[in-house]
Formats: sequence, structure tokens, C-alpha cells
Amino acid sequence: MIKFFNKLRNKGAMFGIDARVTLAVTAIAAFIVGFNQFASVERNNKKETVLDLKIIKNSALEYYKDKYIMVTDIDTLITDQYLELDQQFNMDPWGSNYKILSFSQEETVDGSQMMVKYVTLVSLGKDTSQNITTPANYTQWLNLVTTGDDIILKFSTRAIEEDIANVEAAQLSIIQNLLNSYVKQKESTVRAYCNVVGNRLTATCDVDGNGTYNENEELTQNFMLKDINDSAGKYYITTNGTHGTENKFKSGYINTSSNIPYNMYTFMNVIGGYSEYVISPRGLTLHFTSNKYNSVDSPYYSEIWYDNEVTVF
Repeated sequence: MIKFFNKLRNKGAMFGIDARVTLAVTAIAAFIVGFNQFASVERNNKKETVLDLKIIKNSALEYYKDKYIMVTDIDTLITDQYLELDQQFNMDPWGSNYKILSFSQEETVDGSQMMVKYVTLVSLGKDTSQNITTPANYTQWLNLVTTGDDIILKFSTRAIEEDIANVEAAQLSIIQNLLNSYVKQKESTVRAYCNVVGNRLTATCDVDGNGTYNENEELTQNFMLKDINDSAGKYYITTNGTHGTENKFKSGYINTSSNIPYNMYTFMNVIGGYSEYVISPRGLTLHFTSNKYNSVDSPYYSEIWYDNEVTVF
């Protein structure tokens, strides 16, 4: 009896130990499962945030291509329908607004001076505080790395600036060819006019007005269209035979309400170009000078470029 009782007692003790061990193992397993579920949520939040930042980047660049403006907030992208986030909210998975940090830096891009924008998109992460230092120059931006639990995405507009610089250069090249063709046409017309002996003592052929015509004297004139403020050129080809009544234009002036005959749209029409070329892809206005080096004798050189609009005539 004692022996049998001892057996039962031993079995009871073993059962109890087994139960405690089983409960302990089960509790640990439950804890591990719960922890993994939490970590999975955080991983999903980070993946969602990285995807959001990539979408915001693409939308911001599309906006920049269309308007040549770098947005400073996500709401603008949403309002202008460049961006659609879940439920239309500018908010990361932790409830903070996404941030757009940017600065501009003037750089030479394919021979043109361009304002390149350097951008950092930021999610504040779980702690909802910005841990990175906002970059103020290229070196700081280049060396910027994730700090704390912030999630960032960096990009620049340099590739777009390169495209714009190339388009502007192509437009200016076309305008240059049109101007050269304009000059050659004027030269040909005047040469034919002065080949007629009876015309040689007119102001068009006897350019210096001394009463004597010298061969090809008419070709010493500046055949370029005249900048209304340019008084350095000694002679300009005329439209009606009277000096001082040349085609005149105000460089960079595009007002279509007053002084229309002198704006750059009329200038473009005179040389046979497209009006669209008066404005560059980044919104700058066509400028020109008919006598870049202020020469008083042939040869004369003109120059064309894009710059800010001139609003005062």
C-alpha cells in the first residue's frame, strides 16, 4: 500500500510539474507571437511610409515640370490633383504630416545658369518629432542621413534643369538662325536696290551721306533689328528709306496692352518665328541687343538670351 501510494504520489507530482512547464512555455509562446505582430505592424508602417515618400517625390517633380515651382507642402499637390494619398490626408501612419524641406542653389547646367532645387521629404516617425537637422546648403544635404526614427527621401531637380537648359538652347539656336536669315534677306534686298545706278545717292546706299557712293557701301550698315535703347550703332537698315525709322523693339518687353509694336512678340513675328519662343520653359523672356559691342562700324554683333521680363517701356 505504501509503495502503491508512493507511485501515485510520484505521478501526481510529475503531472503537476508538467502542467507548470506547459503553462510557462505557452505563456512565452504567446508573448513571442504578440511581439512579432507588433514588429510586423511597424515594418508595414515603414514600408507604407517609404512608398508614400516615393509617390510624393514623383508628384512634386511632375508639379515642378509643369509650373517650375517646388511645392512647400503636400496639401498643394493634393489640391491640384497631382497626388492622392489614402483618404486624401497628408499624414504618415503615425499621424504626423509629411514635410517638404528644400533650398535652391544656382549652378551652371549645360552652359546655362539654373536654380537647382534640393529637396528632402520627411516622415517624423513614431516619436512624431523631427530628428534630422534641416539642410541649408548642398554639403549638408549631401551628407544628410536618417536620424532617430525619421524616414527621409532626398532628390533634386537637376535632371529637369538639364532638360530645360537644352530646350532653351534649342529655342535660342532657332531664333539665331532666323535672325541670320533676316539679315541675309535684308542684305540681298539692299544690294539689289543699290545695284540700280539711280538709287546710289539715296540714304540707303550713300550711307555716310557725303554725296559719293562707294561699292558695297550699303553693306556697312547694321542690318539687325534695333533695340529701342541702343544708340551706339552708327547705321541701321531702314524700313522706308529714312534713317531713324527702323524696326525698334524693347528688349525683354512682352506687354500686349501698350506699346505693342515694340514688344518681343512683334519682334518674333518680324523675323518669322513662333510666338511660343518668346517665353522659355521656365518662364523667362526673350532679350536681345542689336549691337553688343557698341560698334560704330561694321561688323556688328547681336546677342539673344532669356532673362526676367522687362515691365517698364
